[in-house]
Amino acid sequence: GAGITTTGTAAGNAWGGNGFDLTIPEQASAIDAENFATFTITPSFGVNVSITGIDTYNIRRSAAGPTTGIWQYSIDGVNFIDIGTPIVWGGTTTAVGNPQSPIDLSGIPALQNLTSATTVIFRIVSWEALDVGGNPSSTGTWYINQVGVGINDLVVRGNVTN
Repeated sequence: GAGITTTGTAAGNAWGGNGFDLTIPEQASAIDAENFATFTITPSFGVNVSITGIDTYNIRRSAAGPTTGIWQYSIDGVNFIDIGTPIVWGGTTTAVGNPQSPIDLSGIPALQNLTSATTVIFRIVSWEALDVGGNPSSTGTWYINQVGVGINDLVVRGNVTN
């Protein structure tokens, strides 16, 4: 979203940004400030796709970066549904990052048997970007980063049928 910028030098082998501008550090305000990263999945014509999960992933954040977030999805581009509950990204603020548990999506009917007529938007909303004094910060960084050489930053699993 527009609330995440990519000024300065990016983190190596990572996907995310900086500039999380929050005045009230909570989910609704983070959405209003467009403090989210998105990606889409659209099945090819003639196949059905069922999205079954997101593999273990890693969050790299700076000390002033967002501490909490939530995954969401939308199949209409307007209404977003929370996936689970908010996640505390972890306290490690070095390149090692914070491993996150895999996310099971197989029980979400809206993400099963998708056709080319449907584009799923996944959104990761992040908030609670507080500086060392406990005040909202806009200087922190947040990334999904590579946890090892040759390992993908983010893997979304699914099944494809004709």
